[in-house]
Parts: sequence; structure tokens; C-alpha cells
Amino acid sequence: MHQRGSLSTMLEHFHVPEEDEVRIMPDALRKTVNELFLKIGFSDQDAWQATDVLLLSDTRVVDTHDVSNMMHNSSGWSLKAS
Repeated sequence: MHQRGSLSTMLEHFHVPEEDEVRIMPDALRKTVNELFLKIGFSDQDAWQATDVLLLSDTRVVDTHDVSNMMHNSSGWSLKAS
């Protein structure tokens, strides 16, 4: 049994039920995330580096530094016109 407020309890709070999961192929996600970084003005090198860091976090289930967290927190970024 876990104490209230324990790390295990906190992590379970963020667990997504299987029926709500959305799974995306890594290559498609990598391409899309890179394009988003380029669109907001990152250099090609920086866009690929940031993309790789986020996808690595996703594959290691580091939810605080993954793609979905970045997308949620980047709503203030403005996209450059194409």
C-alpha cells in the first residue's frame, strides 16, 4: 500500500487509460515535430536536436519533457508565415 502523496500515487494520477491512448509511429512524429520547430523559426540543426531530445524523452516515458508536454506549453509561440 502506498502513502498518500507518494511518487507512485502521483505517477498513477497521470496514467492514461488504454482506451484513451493515442499511439503514433515514431518516424511520423519525428518529421512532424521537426517541421513545427522549423515553422516557429528554429535553425535546421536546432530543430533536429530539439526533436531528438523530445522523442527520446517520449520513448523513455519521461512525461515532463516529451512531445505532448512541449505542444501544451508552446501555445504562446507564434508561427511564421510560409
